[in-house]
Amino acid sequence: MKTISIFLLSVCFLAGCQSEFKQQLKAVEEILIANNLDPARARPISGTIDKKNVFSIGLENDSLRIIPDAIGRLPNIRYLNLNFNKIEHISEEIGNCTALVMIELVGNRLKRLPESLGNLRNLETLELRANQLEYLPQSIGKLQKLKKLTLQRNRLKELPESFGDLRIGT
Repeated sequence: MKTISIFLLSVCFLAGCQSEFKQQLKAVEEILIANNLDPARARPISGTIDKKNVFSIGLENDSLRIIPDAIGRLPNIRYLNLNFNKIEHISEEIGNCTALVMIELVGNRLKRLPESLGNLRNLETLELRANQLEYLPQSIGKLQKLKKLTLQRNRLKELPESFGDLRIGT
């Protein structure tokens, strides 16, 4: 089992699944949380899933407001899709996710990005259009593998000096 939906978890796991199913969760590589999940039925699952096996998280259109510190405890995550939420804050802990290749944060409410973003040395795609960004962190210039950066429909007042260090399109 490589992909699991939290909607399925709310029906099966959270209602008391068999231990074989819990064992299979240790092989989960992708977590998808279905829209319209009843929040009253949601329960933490972090103790069940082997965090080293989580490579992709897709949480589009789920009214999320923050990216919590727990994101930093996913050392092998490569793809993070959080498009069209209500995210206002990203924890500095995201800088610990050094395997990230793609981050999609389109259509959120971000005003700033953490300085730790510069630690993401493998990042190739950073989708940030349609937010409320006014500034980018100085550390953005450290993203030497970045191939795609979208910033349309933000409120950028100026770019950091390090922006010139990016090699996008080369």
